[in-house]
Formats: sequence, C-alpha cells, structure tokens
Amino acid sequence: MDDKEFEKELEEYSNFLIKDGADDKKYFTIIPNYVLESELTPSETYLYLQIKKVTEEKGECYLSRKSLCEKAKISNGSLSRSLRRLCDNGFISPNIKKQIKTKGGLQYVGTYFINDIWALNNFEMSKQKRVYKRVPPSDLEGIQSGISNKNLYSLLDKSNKEGNETSSSPNTPVSSDEQSQSDKEKTVFSLADEIKKLEDNPRRELNIIALYIEERKISISNKGELKSTIGRHIRDAKLLVPFSDNKILDAIPRAKRLAPEEWTLRTILKVLTK
Repeated sequence: MDDKEFEKELEEYSNFLIKDGADDKKYFTIIPNYVLESELTPSETYLYLQIKKVTEEKGECYLSRKSLCEKAKISNGSLSRSLRRLCDNGFISPNIKKQIKTKGGLQYVGTYFINDIWALNNFEMSKQKRVYKRVPPSDLEGIQSGISNKNLYSLLDKSNKEGNETSSSPNTPVSSDEQSQSDKEKTVFSLADEIKKLEDNPRRELNIIALYIEERKISISNKGELKSTIGRHIRDAKLLVPFSDNKILDAIPRAKRLAPEEWTLRTILKVLTK
C-alpha cells in the first residue's frame, strides 16, 4: 500500500491518535518558523498548531474527528484535505493503524505522527539571510512564504548561474555563428552538470537529491525530467537533512535489501529512523 492509499484509508476513521515526535515543553505550543513560512494556508497552519497543542507533554492524544474539526474550526471535508497537505509537506506522517481500548470497547483509529523538523527548521532559518543576499529583491516573491516545487528548479538554475555569466556591452555585435553556438549550448542537457549544480547548491535537501540520483543511477534526459524528479523526492530529502552523507550512504545497502528494485529516499529514511 503506497502513501496515498494509506492516507485515503486513514480518512475513513472517525477517531485519531496523534503522536508528537518533537521534544517540546509543557503548557505552551512551539511552532517552527519553517512551518509558518511554508505554503500552507492559514487554516492548514492553524490545524497544525492545534495538533501540536492537543498532544501536550504526553506526546500523543486521542480525539475524535469531530473534536479536531471543532478545535481547528474547519469542516470535515477540509480536515481530510488539510491532513493530506500536512503530510505532503512532511510536517506529519500517516503511521500504522492502532487498536485502542475505549468505553465502547476495542476499536481501530487512524494514527498520525508529528515529524520532528527542528533540525530542518534551524538549518533553513540560519541560512535564510544568505538566500536573501544571493537573490535580487525582484525575485523574492514566493521565497518568504516558502519555495514551491514549481519554482524550485528555476530558482536553483538562476542562483547557480549568478556570477558565472560573462558580461558584454549591449552595443557589441554578435555574429550569427556565435549566436548559433550560444543557442546550441542552451539546448544541450548534461545530467552531470545538473548534478554538480545540485551538489553546489546551499540547500541541503538538493545535495541529498544529487546523491540519490547518482547512487540510484536514475536516467534523466532533460530539465523537465530533472524538475519532476526533484519534486517527487524533495519532501523526503528535507526529512533527511539532519543526516550526514556518510549515514545516508551507509543506509543504502539496507534500503536495497528492503526494496531491491524500488528503493527511494523514503526507504532510506525508514532505515535511519527505524
């Protein structure tokens, strides 16, 4: 069963057990700035806040779908969509189905786990000033609220080209041969060059994706396919940010044993967090 099927199955439950994997304090709720600056809507952010709040110091909480809707001030349909969005962004994860004892007897509940993203939060927030310095003010739209997968590759490409382009006078004539050669260079795709850009990028999750592409020997023939690959794996790459390259490489043989032909960054994450 893949993640989408599992999340869909969880939506059918009327009760939830929510566990918090972060080490927070009592009587107040801490929200990572990384969540606040993500692409979540206000209602999705508020749901995350309420989920964090109800777990309190125990790290877990059992409550009904109706109660969670009331606390988050959203409808039942919005709750399902918002939970899926929180999962897609890597802030929570659908966990195993669990049977618990209630007044009405034993029953299964859908289980969600709040991911500990503090290392990722600290990493992203500590380098944010460097990102603002690298990118012109005209390009800051979207960055302050989080970089979407849609704009991720264009920003990556732009930031790596910065400082590498040779300047020329606008009045300097360009021959047709030079223009043809320039156009040809623009259309040629080199996976090795693109992997090098990912490795040199200040975003740690992109470095991890570069490592994954090389180790997995993924066949990518154009920028569209590369963009799609980044989009598919960016969520798991972000969750792997706290781990060093050596730990990730050490986990690959075990990941291959778990899923010989289909191992991904998600498989590596399961190995490292087992």
